[in-house]
Amino acid sequence: MTSPLMTALQVAEILAISEDQVKRRTKADEWPCVKLSTHTIRYRPEDVEAIIGRYAVAGEAPRAGISGQTARSRARNS
Repeated sequence: MTSPLMTALQVAEILAISEDQVKRRTKADEWPCVKLSTHTIRYRPEDVEAIIGRYAVAGEAPRAGISGQTARSRARNS
């Protein structure tokens, strides 16, 4: 079975950016997505990992992968 698809809000929380920014990047065809209908767009975890890798700065420690927790839930658990 594959990993569950994520919403723009979930991706935004993982990347610590706004949901609008995720939607703008998707609309501009900068980020991959799964279009289930004209109004329903989802993101595969492996594509979000690739987005993170694309913007990683050389020499920095690798960021944590997608563990199923959102940035908000990780902050609550800290």
